[in-house]
Amino acid sequence: MSEIQNWNEDEEDFPIPIKEAGKTESRLSALLFNLLTRHSPMSFTKIRSLLPDHYQNLENPDSDRKKLSRDIEELGELGFLVRSTQEGYILDRNVSNRELKLDKEEFSVLAETILRSYQETPSLELYSLSQKLFEGKLDIYPELETDLKTQKNLSQVEASASEELLKNF
Repeated sequence: MSEIQNWNEDEEDFPIPIKEAGKTESRLSALLFNLLTRHSPMSFTKIRSLLPDHYQNLENPDSDRKKLSRDIEELGELGFLVRSTQEGYILDRNVSNRELKLDKEEFSVLAETILRSYQETPSLELYSLSQKLFEGKLDIYPELETDLKTQKNLSQVEASASEELLKNF
């Protein structure tokens, strides 16, 4: 047991504070996992029966309905769109507009990683990826040393390789 206690005492080894999941996080996780395992809508009654620890206000079911509504809204803010249909609630798996939400430090680490990788092996794909990821974030955009000539050379190399493959058929 003392090894476990010592494990979290050294802040340099693990600078992120560890805390237990609260009731809300636990409820959201349970709801999300249940929605993920089903490909058809789940009724309010079914959700209550699957998650009795979270939605079981026998005196006031409307209270549970409001709580579920807030939880569905919260899941939406986290990027998990839950649709309400006549049959029940279903996780929308075809959400095409998922936004990557990173803070500035995370973007900086990503920029450094892309830059290192690009310096080792320049590629149009990596260049394009960096443009998409850092659109509108020029203060942390990785300075990829490339010009039109480099891009053209990379394209020509890729085209030559494709032509060689086609000749072999």
